[in-house]
Amino acid sequence: FCPRKYIFKKLDRLYSYDGAKDVIRLLHKHNLKVGIISNMSKEWGNHIFTRLLPRAWFDPVILSCDTGNSKPNPEIFEKARKSAGNPDPKECLFFDNSRKNVDVALSLGWDAVLVASPADVRKELSQRGLS
Repeated sequence: FCPRKYIFKKLDRLYSYDGAKDVIRLLHKHNLKVGIISNMSKEWGNHIFTRLLPRAWFDPVILSCDTGNSKPNPEIFEKARKSAGNPDPKECLFFDNSRKNVDVALSLGWDAVLVASPADVRKELSQRGLS
């Protein structure tokens, strides 16, 4: 079983991958809190949340347009963690397709994994006992 309580997923291009919604449903099935840290404009965020993915699936939603910081700035990661209830960084699992972003999360004590697709996320979750 995975002790991680908080999962942060990069939203950029998430909607374009087959299986992304299934991964999010899987995380919710295991009562895991799923948050987003994304570099995007407010307009693009509104488009995603009104047409592609329900905003209610994610808490917190941390968008660079709202914070004044963007990845890989450590401040946006800390804002996300604090918005999630300030869990121990070791309890935060972060998936991203950018090595820089993953490295920053690791430097902050998070568990962070470089992925290219929802299939990669599923594989990592399975290795942590979530399937």
